[in-house]
Amino acid sequence: MHTRGFESNKGTIKGPKNMNGKYCLQPFTNIDIHSNHGARCCSESWMPSWVGDFSEQTLKQIWNAQPIRDIRQSVLDGSYSFCDWHQCPFYCNDSYYLYTEDDLLHPERLSPVHAYRLSKYAPWIRYILERKTEVDIMPANYNLAYDETCNLACPSCRNQRVMYTKGPEYTLRLSIHNKLLKEVKENGFENIGRFNVTGSGEPFVSKIFSDFLYNFDGKRFPRLDINIQSNGVLFTPQAWEKMKKIHSNINEVIVSLDAACAETYDKIRVNGSFKKLLSNIEFLAALRKQGKIRRFMLAYVVQEKNFREMTEAIRIGKHFGVDLFIFNLLNDWKSWQPTEYETNAVWKVFHPEFKEFLEILRDPLFSDPIVDLGNMTEYREKILSYEKVT
Repeated sequence: MHTRGFESNKGTIKGPKNMNGKYCLQPFTNIDIHSNHGARCCSESWMPSWVGDFSEQTLKQIWNAQPIRDIRQSVLDGSYSFCDWHQCPFYCNDSYYLYTEDDLLHPERLSPVHAYRLSKYAPWIRYILERKTEVDIMPANYNLAYDETCNLACPSCRNQRVMYTKGPEYTLRLSIHNKLLKEVKENGFENIGRFNVTGSGEPFVSKIFSDFLYNFDGKRFPRLDINIQSNGVLFTPQAWEKMKKIHSNINEVIVSLDAACAETYDKIRVNGSFKKLLSNIEFLAALRKQGKIRRFMLAYVVQEKNFREMTEAIRIGKHFGVDLFIFNLLNDWKSWQPTEYETNAVWKVFHPEFKEFLEILRDPLFSDPIVDLGNMTEYREKILSYEKVT
């Protein structure tokens, strides 16, 4: 099973740092399942290591096999040796995403978002506090990442439109989906914390994921959260109405923005519609204000084509009242030739527009409470430190 390495990080300003006493929940709570049957305990772009093969192992077997126990140990000892310290926003923005032992013991002292998270995952956090790598309870969170079907063909992600609605590729993905739900059901839906739909494609065009969102009876499991990641173009009022069985379960909605104008959006989000996107964002923002969505976030992948629009994009987020505006630096998904990727990766120190990219990060708007700089955190720290020196 191929493992993506760290070779694309050449040109970063970052390096390993002291992480002793800072704890990531992911390896103790999460499992991601992919279309090759591979299992991970974190996002593919943040940790390239596989922890199991879902075609040969059950969830229970994967969950405490040696690979994932080794990753848990790297969190406990502070080495984080399996993590991509350039791409992982938790590692880069550790003061926001990672927790000290005191945080884990006293979640009530934290913000409501973090207090909710830590209280929800208290049974799993116990293993961190006891410094155990074997977790006797099944995963809290499941990232459904096994259907790449999408209505868009974004060049940074894929070089053609992907659509699996019938035939052997669809059947393969459906079999993974059915196996996962069967095993989760056997372990008890009431014992898990979250489904994330999806980390691989677009849930509202995927037959597998849309069927799940429209037909799963979430009312039977009131403690179960469902998070939705979408490009937003098909997240319409009609789609929302079809999800009425899970309305009370929907926790977080993340929509990809990636531009502040239609011209740029059309280059990045091929086959999309900026007009439809903004209309749907307005609808989702209204749902958030009505309390029908617990958190509404916009995401922005920074690259050469859109870095000059970052501040205007934040203003769009503020206009709609989003809870969080999340930045991520462009990653290499092998959809481009290496030279083309380098051209688009404006965060690399040898990129001709790198200095302009840094200068834009001086803007005070990046300090707004809704902004999550994620894996761009050190870049803003760098340009502000120059300012202090001069």
